[in-house]
Amino acid sequence: MKRSERPKLEIKPTPKEIFYSLITMPKWINLLARNGEEKKYTPFLNLLCNIENLGLSEFPIVKETALQHGFTKVQINRWIKEIYDDIFDLSCSNPELFYKDREIPIEFVFENLGNNAFLSFSLPSVPKIYEEINIRFLNAKLHTYIFWIEEVQYQIADPENTIIIIAKGGICNKYRDFAIDKAMFERKLHFHERWYLTDTEIDDIVLSR
Repeated sequence: MKRSERPKLEIKPTPKEIFYSLITMPKWINLLARNGEEKKYTPFLNLLCNIENLGLSEFPIVKETALQHGFTKVQINRWIKEIYDDIFDLSCSNPELFYKDREIPIEFVFENLGNNAFLSFSLPSVPKIYEEINIRFLNAKLHTYIFWIEEVQYQIADPENTIIIIAKGGICNKYRDFAIDKAMFERKLHFHERWYLTDTEIDDIVLSR
């Protein structure tokens, strides 16, 4: 079974869950307001940008403020999701907006429960394999904010080089990875199976079940 065919858990976050993930990155909200396309949610987006200490705000209070400005509950709930999704799209289409001076640009692929999310941003240094990265912005989309670095790729090509990092949700189990490497060395597990089988199928082979 290929990775694209693997069964995945359908994640359906509530508007409240999306809101609390969204406000962890108020700078990204402002990036969308300044650089995104004009959309129906733009007045609501501008309202969010003008809320002082948005990152500490409570959803019911922000929702009530939006209602007082003439927005409906249906609009608020729909627009929160659209704003959240459009930040991911902006990160892919204009990644340079998410890079900081003197930091290293990185393209991230986050995976959890069969779901993926793509984000580009910069860091002071390149994370190493098995290191942990916490990003609460992803909690609504991937049902976790804790990830560990599974793979670091360096793509060398003109006009610029690219660093791609694959991060998996949850806590890293180094012993499982060592067991998989041992099974591949002993040819119990083949290279293509490492990438195309489900985790459960791989565990069955490694544990000889």
